Amino acid sequence: MPSYLITGASRGLGFEFLRQLSADPTNLVIGLVRNKAATEEKVAHELKRDNIRIVQGELTDYDSLKNAVEAVEKITPSLDHLIANAAVVSTWSAWDGLGTLAAKDPAGLTADLLSSLNTNLIGNINLITLFLPLIQRSAIKKVIAITTGMADLDFIAHYNIAIGAPYSISKAALNAAIAKFSAEYRKDGILFLGLSPGLVDTSEGKAEMTEEQKAGVASMVAQFATYAPAWKGPITPEESVGLLRGVIERAHVDRGYAGAFLNERLPIAYNNQLDPSPITYRTSIQTLTNPAPKARGSAARDLPAPDCPPTAPQAQEPPSAGHPAACGSTQRCPSTPHTE
Repeated sequence: MPSYLITGASRGLGFEFLRQLSADPTNLVIGLVRNKAATEEKVAHELKRDNIRIVQGELTDYDSLKNAVEAVEKITPSLDHLIANAAVVSTWSAWDGLGTLAAKDPAGLTADLLSSLNTNLIGNINLITLFLPLIQRSAIKKVIAITTGMADLDFIAHYNIAIGAPYSISKAALNAAIAKFSAEYRKDGILFLGLSPGLVDTSEGKAEMTEEQKAGVASMVAQFATYAPAWKGPITPEESVGLLRGVIERAHVDRGYAGAFLNERLPIAYNNQLDPSPITYRTSIQTLTNPAPKARGSAARDLPAPDCPPTAPQAQEPPSAGHPAACGSTQRCPSTPHTE
């Protein structure tokens, strides 16, 4: 009975993971949320499945996470998949650049950066380290961090994406942490992998945006389309999670995935019917979209198809475009709701 723990499972991408994974009655699916009672009521009303368990936990509360581990140990002696989906996106810093934010409120910028790092980086590091003993008892051993294309340094630099800086910085740091975990635990057969969900449209929250903010989003989406001309627009949470699940199922520690950060050019390609079997994130996507040359000299990461033999570790390719909304956040940005 494969087991999954999903953080931020009360709504958004997290709840969609809960819904899709629990559709298979042989899966044991555990959601980690801040409000256990409300999520249990939602699950009972909307899903009505007996292979779902809900535990309480808060990324920014170390003792809360320790208690969550104890609760999960009472449910299962080992954990096959840890999906670190929960995050925080600040609405305050979502639509201005660092210079503008610093000029407007330097103390506010400091607080915003610390809040983003505390949840998206430190909280997830604590989550992973506390659940590692359960992961190590598994035969599958997969730790997946849901990250963002907004942490793609090449995309930021080449297309002048200034907005969402604290969130982007915290997720770039999380990507580095995933690579560091992989460097430490790959020898134990544990897969650590960062995945971007793509630009996900959940529709809510757009009425809260100012006209200036809406114009900024439209400009960034246009830049995204320039980067990947075959892109057909945002995908739904259902599509995004379905694509992510496919990658999670195929990914293996000895096939080039270890410590990788796979960007949302994969969901874009899948959304346009590119054959998902060859996981070659540079050649396949270039064939489909002919993206602009890299602005800076980062090495590409070509991942082998699932039936290819293992290869030596390669340099990582940064992720591509994205939006603060597609993040599995614990808070709402002005354009999209996020998971708890």
